[in-house]
Amino acid sequence: MKDGCPNTQGITIFGVNDNRKTAVLFNPSCKSWNCPHCSQEKAEQWAWVGMTGAYQLLERGEMVFCTVTSRPHASVNQSLYFFKQNWPKLRKRIRQKNGGAFEYMLIPEQHKTGKLHAHFVANVYIRQKWLKDNAMACGFGYMAKVDSVEYAQGVAAYMTKYMAKSIAFTDWPKNFRRVRKSQGWPTPEPGQKEQGWNWTSRQAVLDDELVALVGAGYTVNDRRKTDI
Repeated sequence: MKDGCPNTQGITIFGVNDNRKTAVLFNPSCKSWNCPHCSQEKAEQWAWVGMTGAYQLLERGEMVFCTVTSRPHASVNQSLYFFKQNWPKLRKRIRQKNGGAFEYMLIPEQHKTGKLHAHFVANVYIRQKWLKDNAMACGFGYMAKVDSVEYAQGVAAYMTKYMAKSIAFTDWPKNFRRVRKSQGWPTPEPGQKEQGWNWTSRQAVLDDELVALVGAGYTVNDRRKTDI
């Protein structure tokens, strides 16, 4: 079985590079958190964004891991609904407290009961007592935790751990964002696309096409998933 997204098995991306005399075929990704293949890819990509951003931010100063929880008596639906109101309030307070210097990445997580709590990494110092008091004032529960971050690799480990939990819990509201970040969180620069490739999307690629390419001296790299 070739690895790939099971939801796009019937679609082939076909690329030919005449300069390199190379052809490549693969199934595109559906990019859904509900897809067992694509959710793992997305989690790895976000962990990379978290770690590369943390490398830059740690050079400028403090960084912490924080956890905020829902009110103890909130129902599952209430914890999800009020998060959309509570987080912007708390985010604003943290930013005001730090003179606008607040960058973060946040992962909402559902407890085994279904109630939501959230973990975020931030580039500012936050005292645990301050977070408890202000989280409560913004509609979260009083239970909150703050840990310091010393290494950027810890951010990647943290992101991977909590996104794995997020993937395992499938009962998320439709279009709920599994990862959130501030606009100023440093992100890796996208790699430049190599010149010379001609890409097409196909329902099928004829074997005769591939045989002709091999006969012309091309290397054909077939990465398509052929069995679910």
